[in-house]
Amino acid sequence: MTRKVVAFLTALLLVFGTVFVAPALAFHAIQNEGRGTVSLDRAEGAKRVPEQASGVATFRVRPSSQGFYKVRIRIEVGSLPERAGRVYEVWLVDDETGDELNLGVFDTDNDGDGELSVRRTVNNLSQYDRIIVTTEDTNDLDPRRDGPVVLEGKQG
Repeated sequence: MTRKVVAFLTALLLVFGTVFVAPALAFHAIQNEGRGTVSLDRAEGAKRVPEQASGVATFRVRPSSQGFYKVRIRIEVGSLPERAGRVYEVWLVDDETGDELNLGVFDTDNDGDGELSVRRTVNNLSQYDRIIVTTEDTNDLDPRRDGPVVLEGKQG
């Protein structure tokens, strides 16, 4: 092969490796290191959410004897307004497959502060690319997400 062909193939691998492999590794470092944090920022296009709305998700991960991972996640948010008839719901999202793992719901106080602590067993934390916070109807019995994203974050 000529140097130009090798250089072209190397560049192609770098571009496609970054586009297709990197997102799949979003929570890989947290899973391997056993801990990590993800900043949550106001989602693009979020309506009725103050610019200063933000949060942080703290992860602690331990492998279990069955090949799964025991995960403790603590989400703390600020400047999210109380909404009558609505709750905030937290999800892990796999952008490639569309899989979403519901972590739970929380309310905010008069100052817009809220928190959620969760313990879950997951098959593979590294499959997820993002953590998001949505608003959902308080009486929503459907386990799927249907409310708008108000905060989101990616590891790394």
